[in-house]
Amino acid sequence: MENVRGKSGFELSHQQVLDRTALWMDHFSLQDQVVVVIDHGGDVASAYYKQPTNMAITFSGNHAKADDVIANGVATANEWISSSTQQGTLHSISKVGKMVVVTADHELQARCRRATKLESLHIVEPQTFLDDLEWVQLQQQQQPSQVNGSNNPVVDNVPVKEQIKLGRLDAEIRLRGQLLDAEMQLDRKRSGKYMTKKRRKKLESTVQALRRKLALRGPSLLEQLTATSAADDTLSESSDSSDLTRISREEQDELLARWRELQHRTTRKEQTGDRIIYAERLRRQLEEDDNAVMLVHEGFEQNEPLPSAKAFVRFTNQAVLRDRQRRQDAQGQRGTVSTHMDHVVVIDQTSVEPPEISTEQRLAYENQKKLDTLDLVVISDTHGFEGQFDLVPSGDVLLHLGDFALEGSTYSEQRGLAAFDHWLARQPHDYKIVIRGNHDPFQCDFPLSKAMYVTEPKSVNLGGFEMALVPHGVPRKLAASGGIPPTCDVIASHLPPYRTLDRTCSGKFAGSSFLCNVVRGMPLGPPPLWLVGHIHEGRGVARRQFGRHKDHETMVINAANANHGRATHLTHGPVAVRLKKDDPNPQILTMDDMSINQTPIYNEFFNATNTNVVDGNGNHLLMAVDLGLKSGISLFNSQGNLVRYEQFQFHRDTLEQKIPSIIEQWEQQAGDGWKVTHIAIEGGDTALLAMWERVTPDISTLRVRPEEWRSELLTAKENKNGASAKAASRLIARQMVQDFGTMEHHTGKFQTDVAEAVLLGTHVARRLGWIQRDPAVRRYTNGNVVTPRKTVAVK
Repeated sequence: MENVRGKSGFELSHQQVLDRTALWMDHFSLQDQVVVVIDHGGDVASAYYKQPTNMAITFSGNHAKADDVIANGVATANEWISSSTQQGTLHSISKVGKMVVVTADHELQARCRRATKLESLHIVEPQTFLDDLEWVQLQQQQQPSQVNGSNNPVVDNVPVKEQIKLGRLDAEIRLRGQLLDAEMQLDRKRSGKYMTKKRRKKLESTVQALRRKLALRGPSLLEQLTATSAADDTLSESSDSSDLTRISREEQDELLARWRELQHRTTRKEQTGDRIIYAERLRRQLEEDDNAVMLVHEGFEQNEPLPSAKAFVRFTNQAVLRDRQRRQDAQGQRGTVSTHMDHVVVIDQTSVEPPEISTEQRLAYENQKKLDTLDLVVISDTHGFEGQFDLVPSGDVLLHLGDFALEGSTYSEQRGLAAFDHWLARQPHDYKIVIRGNHDPFQCDFPLSKAMYVTEPKSVNLGGFEMALVPHGVPRKLAASGGIPPTCDVIASHLPPYRTLDRTCSGKFAGSSFLCNVVRGMPLGPPPLWLVGHIHEGRGVARRQFGRHKDHETMVINAANANHGRATHLTHGPVAVRLKKDDPNPQILTMDDMSINQTPIYNEFFNATNTNVVDGNGNHLLMAVDLGLKSGISLFNSQGNLVRYEQFQFHRDTLEQKIPSIIEQWEQQAGDGWKVTHIAIEGGDTALLAMWERVTPDISTLRVRPEEWRSELLTAKENKNGASAKAASRLIARQMVQDFGTMEHHTGKFQTDVAEAVLLGTHVARRLGWIQRDPAVRRYTNGNVVTPRKTVAVK
């Protein structure tokens, strides 16, 4: 809907588009075959079936975007067609006709093509669809019996034929007004200094579309009317506009005044907030409309065609009910439920009690309290994986230096925030302080832990120790805030100082020179301790002198916990630091202790009781999984053969149902008697890992960090950064398929996820003794990977 309305400059309302679509359906006999998807539909997706027009109206919500509704709808229709063809309901797919999707979004177009194998899928541009609606409306206006004159500026005593002419004239005035506005904007932009190529192209496209719409309407009635009015002549009866002479001169003057008004006015553009209101208003109108029904009962009528708009409405609403029931069941089974921004989010089985007072209140009430020592427990850049910590050291303050949020869909983000709050609440520290990082929201509440969230620079006094807290932000605003004191005992900032523990995998220094200058300029000298995060590769400790105080060093600690590059798991544990009164040297109590729930390659995995396959005996299978919703999986047997590998796109709600079927299917392909006895998993999503472990309790499961298999299979040059490591993985995977694969040789592009799953399986199979080749990867003398040559077919 918004795609189509946008091409009209949002001049058409939701109801106008629906009315014109109903005429279009009637003209081409497409009843019960059209689904209109409306964005900004609220928290929950819902669908209505409008009986008079036999049209489906679906509202996308926060849990299902419009693109998802359309792509899933195309996939569902494809399944219906395929199943009905197999059952004999449809003799051939060619009898179904065309499946048409109206969109200008190239990504959505690609998703729709991937979702269906039908050659009859057609993509139609919204402007083409609008022109089609315009043409059908003009055809309908030629039939007086179908004209509704209530929307036309006419008087009661004007005959029906004149009402048609006047309605067409009013529509032409609106179109010409839009064209005039667009042409004026284009002229201004052409002479303007800041005109972008994209904006110019969009305006030119709008002008061309409006001119095309005007051309579809035929001869201009407005030009004939203005010419008649100016000359004050009477048109001949044979003229195309002869009936206009029956409209009174006062009505003509009123229309011309409206035209002059359009020539001089500037229209307000419709904003996103307006669209949300309009969509909600339409949804409420449908709720109150007796002719608009929500079909939710199971099954389909025998005479109901597949696919159909009515079936689509039932499918959508049943999915909503199933999702709601799943949430209720989860809430009943698990102990703790947290509400963030009106989203009910299930956390885990552990219940927590919020502290009596928040960290901010504790700091205010205990400002006179004095401590001889202050123990800081520091974590940073957990990115939603804080559950991987086996043990968090005890201390006075738990300090998170930013990037705690889990990125993804709206529900994933809210679930991550609630899980982080729940995790904070379980920690025993009296003071809990969270500093905003560049991946974190600007506003966030922690109702369970009552932690202090720092979004602007501030200074706090804790037991006599002064701490400057500096979140991620624009340097100018940080300087103007005045939150950094003349001196302090500790600076805790998300960004590291420039050229100090800030070097990325690519070799770039990504620290803040502004913060360096601030610390250098502290009137009473820099602090003895500076805690930072942000750069995962910069984990470590450095001592540096800032400013004029050459006899004083500042200990800089980068406490980032995530892996190098994009965060997929945690590789380091918390840092514990102790400060003492009148002692300028901080004491590191704990660092790099690897207190992470990252299961190493334990001997019991390789010496499992059901495994005796070092010499190749036994029908055992190893499944290697590159964990994620977009996941690669490979399968090796105990004879060292790569049996299968495949790329999957899972859904979190159906993953647990998919895993057993995949294992069973792959075991059957391996042959009679073969069983998956080992599963190796790489990835940091604890929720997905828990799903795999729940479904496969009798299978020995191993979690492998990517650094382990990369250090064995990749050279140091290939492993210098994430991009080069992925590129090398794709090349080596081709070699493994050539040397150990039992499937046909790989053709086409190798997806990174499945390539890494092949290499993960190769690494673990070597440790199991199933593959006994040294070196693991065949290389040329110059160090390049030996990859299979492309064969050319000879005719």
